[in-house]
Amino acid sequence: MAEITLINTIIPAEPGWKLAGFAERDSQGDACFWYSDVVAWQIKIMREDGEECHFVKPIVLDGTNVTSMSQQWALRRPDGVYIWSGEQELGTEVEALEQLQKYVDADRARERKTA
Repeated sequence: MAEITLINTIIPAEPGWKLAGFAERDSQGDACFWYSDVVAWQIKIMREDGEECHFVKPIVLDGTNVTSMSQQWALRRPDGVYIWSGEQELGTEVEALEQLQKYVDADRARERKTA
């Protein structure tokens, strides 16, 4: 039987990282983000049979539970570029909002088909 090793660590985040939560409408009816400072990163490493998987989760102080990279939020790097799912660059805030709105719309369409 293969031995599984789990390592869990937390490291401080560089200043300027933000969790950008997707809010579909602001007071003017436009899609927008709400922001929370990322203060640290939780890194989980799983090793099994010589293979290694890394899971990185932002830690924020406002109580937002970030369990996975979902379509409802992105990260804003200190240089202002938005990223989603840890690797896909979304570009500027406007570009990120447009892309996330597409994901939300697609999810809704799938939900209507299965309902």
